Amino acid sequence: MIRAVDLALFQSANALVDRSFTLDALMALALDRVVLKGGPIAACFLFAWWHGTPGQRQSSNRKTLLLTLCALFVVAPVMKLVSTTMPLSPRPLVTAENVYVLDHGAMVARGMTDYRVPATGLAADLSQKAAEGTIAGNDLASFPSDHAALFAAFAGGILLAMRAAGLAASIWAIIGVFLPRVVTGLHWPSDMIAGALAGLVVLALVLTAGRRLFDRPLTWLLTLAERHPAWSQAIILLALFEAAGAMSTLSRIAELAKGAIGL
Repeated sequence: MIRAVDLALFQSANALVDRSFTLDALMALALDRVVLKGGPIAACFLFAWWHGTPGQRQSSNRKTLLLTLCALFVVAPVMKLVSTTMPLSPRPLVTAENVYVLDHGAMVARGMTDYRVPATGLAADLSQKAAEGTIAGNDLASFPSDHAALFAAFAGGILLAMRAAGLAASIWAIIGVFLPRVVTGLHWPSDMIAGALAGLVVLALVLTAGRRLFDRPLTWLLTLAERHPAWSQAIILLALFEAAGAMSTLSRIAELAKGAIGL
């Protein structure tokens, strides 16, 4: 039942593909370019950081934003661990080819999915490689979506700090991150829903623990940031840039570290 609903929702969304090169190109930009993928959400973060006059309310909002940043650096490794330990879940664009999956120790043929290939962009490239028989490991581990987890937590934290900025961030997360990944066949709708829920759970845990256990360190950090605004904003900008890029640099560093120590 769930599989049938997932497939129906995906195919309804994927029907938008390959009808307009402009639309496909715009979705490709949102998928491929950091400034369009997470940049608007990072901008909402900075807007919420500077909004309002100095005082207790602004200090409380900034603590929420700092904890949100911390949560993003927790979400990324947690979701990577979860996606790599879950049963194989090929991307929709992969299941458009003849795919076999491991099921209780046996290789079982998975039915081919009707799939419209975008005219350009990341999904078009991955689809071409899949057709040629070249499939990366993460193309077989789409559940849950780490992008959905990261950007749901990102937008959710901003929403708790400032409603207007958070709503803008949430809207962009939906139309600029979540929908293009489903429409172009990078993820199933269930991948995005599960990922978003997981990200919000991690955010809630970090916010709850942070407020209870680290309120004094947070106050000290904010005081330090106010004394050294140039340094603090430079550091925050670097953290936001990494978050906007879905932690791609940290992921690459982790891969290099594993290779260096022979894992």
